[in-house]
Amino acid sequence: MHRNIMITCFVGLLLALSLTTAWADKTSETKDTKKPEQTDVDKKAKPCDKAKAEKTPEAKPEAKPEPKKDVAKPEVVKEPEPTYPVDPRKLRVTIKMKNGKVIKGVVKHFLISEKLVDHIGKPVFTLCDGPTVEYEMDEFSMPWEKVKSIVFNKKNKENGEKSCYEDSDKSQERWECLMTNEYYATSKDKSKKGKHTIQDRNLFRFVVDTGKKIVNVDSHLGKVKITNERDESRKMDAMEQELKTVFKTAILSITFK
Repeated sequence: MHRNIMITCFVGLLLALSLTTAWADKTSETKDTKKPEQTDVDKKAKPCDKAKAEKTPEAKPEAKPEPKKDVAKPEVVKEPEPTYPVDPRKLRVTIKMKNGKVIKGVVKHFLISEKLVDHIGKPVFTLCDGPTVEYEMDEFSMPWEKVKSIVFNKKNKENGEKSCYEDSDKSQERWECLMTNEYYATSKDKSKKGKHTIQDRNLFRFVVDTGKKIVNVDSHLGKVKITNERDESRKMDAMEQELKTVFKTAILSITFK
């Protein structure tokens, strides 16, 4: 009996020892599975996973500006060119210019300007029956069909001379300039031989059909008077230069057939 008790105690001791060992192993595994503590570096690190999780808002497409609507510009209505009846006389001419140019053809229109202020603006022309001439103390209009020739008077040494003065009666800034520019005409009428001095101060225009094209020949055939009433900022020097250009580009002679 004593022997059985010893065996039973021995078995109980082994069983207790086995249970103690198993409990120790389980406790050790539990300690090993604990999360490691964060270091200072880990605490300061940016939460990348969170940043990645946040959805970046999509950029909205830029609104395209609406195309500008074409603003209708006011139309500049050009005044129609005046029309004139074709001269029925069909007079043939040879016009020689001071610059050496020669124009030959049939005159379609004989024109003369209305009041001429200067050569900046576009002159207004009307039909002209013939130049106004002075002959033996008499002044009259010589019809174009009676004109044999018109010639610049080279012998007049005063030609090209200019005189300017201030016209304070009209304006404190008003200037007028006058240039001597003498031409004379000869007549086909044998009873009126000699020179007929042209008195017109306006601008003449001869519209000539050369057979290939229509040419406008503009020239003064007498004294030239201009003012600065269109632009009073223009002074004497500018006006004298204008007259100088007019003088150099004028007609030298006209011969009618």
